[in-house]
Amino acid sequence: MDIFSFMGQMLPQETEVGLGVLGIFSTPVTILTMILKKDNELFMDNLTLWTAPFSKPLKIRKLNLSEDSKRILMQMGLDEGDTVEKLHSAPLGEPVSVLIGAQQFALRKDICKNIFVELA
Repeated sequence: MDIFSFMGQMLPQETEVGLGVLGIFSTPVTILTMILKKDNELFMDNLTLWTAPFSKPLKIRKLNLSEDSKRILMQMGLDEGDTVEKLHSAPLGEPVSVLIGAQQFALRKDICKNIFVELA
C-alpha cells in the first residue's frame, strides 16, 4: 500500500481527532508520524516469515499451507504457537535459514510467505 492511498483511508477517520488533539496547524512531521505508526500496525498484522525481520524471536500464528506441507513442517518441529528465529537468507533471497528449536532448516520463499508470525 502506498502512502497516498493509506492517507486517503486514514484521513476521514482521523480528521476530528487530528483537529481536536493536534490543532489546526499540525506539522507535516506529526501527520507523517501518525501515518507511519498506523501503517506499522497494519504491517504487523500481516507479518509472514518471509517479511519478518532477521535475528528476532517469532511466534507462529498460522500455517496457511496444504496438509502435506503442514505434516512435513510438524515433523521438523514447526507448529502453530512455536517460537522460531529467522537467521539469514541466501544471496538472492531464498532459501531462508530458520532456527526451529535447536536445529537449523532452510525454507523456500513460497513456504515462508504462507507462515504467519508475530514478534514474540
